[in-house]
Amino acid sequence: MQNIICNKSPYWRRIQTAIRHSSVQNGETYYDILKVQKNCSNQEIRNAFVQLSKKFHPDVKGITPDPKQTAQFVKISEAYQILSKPKSRSAYDQRLWDAGVLRPGQRSKSEAVKNMHSAEIHRPWEIKPNFDPNPGPYYGVKGLERVSNLKVVIALAVLGIAGAIFGFVSVK
Repeated sequence: MQNIICNKSPYWRRIQTAIRHSSVQNGETYYDILKVQKNCSNQEIRNAFVQLSKKFHPDVKGITPDPKQTAQFVKISEAYQILSKPKSRSAYDQRLWDAGVLRPGQRSKSEAVKNMHSAEIHRPWEIKPNFDPNPGPYYGVKGLERVSNLKVVIALAVLGIAGAIFGFVSVK
């Protein structure tokens, strides 16, 4: 989906959040969104994506896109992004299969799908900070700590002034 929608505005983030929550609340799978069977071929997935994207693409209906259709298009794009690649599709299928086995406390398959969707899914547009408390040496050399920006600016200013003085003196 990162290649399809590149706009990082808050409007798009709200739509993406709404999509994730609506998919979870409705218990939809990516197969349901694309209206294909789980055992379908990659060509069937592509055909379904093309057909649905022609119907729901924000630019198709006119100048002002309908937020509901835009949200549906983003869901379709996300589903296609996962199901079109064999590796991500098999990982998704495995997660879906694991979620299909009801665990204690789950009442229905839709609840299992909700739990599956709330698991960690790689979304390239989401920035995840590094939580490593000991990230290692800053410059790659053990024992050498990071130099503050102020010290670097002062050193460069002194070096520039010294170079200017040397150049001025050497010309005279």
